[in-house]
Amino acid sequence: MAENKVLFGTAGEEVTVTLPGGGGTGYVWKPLDIPADTKIRKEFSPPTGFGGMGSEAVKLTFQAPGEHQVTLGFTSPSQEVERTETFTFKIK
Repeated sequence: MAENKVLFGTAGEEVTVTLPGGGGTGYVWKPLDIPADTKIRKEFSPPTGFGGMGSEAVKLTFQAPGEHQVTLGFTSPSQEVERTETFTFKIK
């Protein structure tokens, strides 16, 4: 299980988590556990070298202050979760 990471932000503003992935493999980061009123969008960055892995920026906007936990799954094209990352967001 991955270590829980703590990030800080402000309600109504985006907080970005950048994770390795993407790059034409079909694998993507998907929310597995996320507060219902949280807005999410993603941006992909291609690999910087030949055959390398790109990155995926997951941008979250929390509507209310407080502590929010989010779990993201690195998901294969067949929808199997290969690994997870859990984050705690402390939002003011």
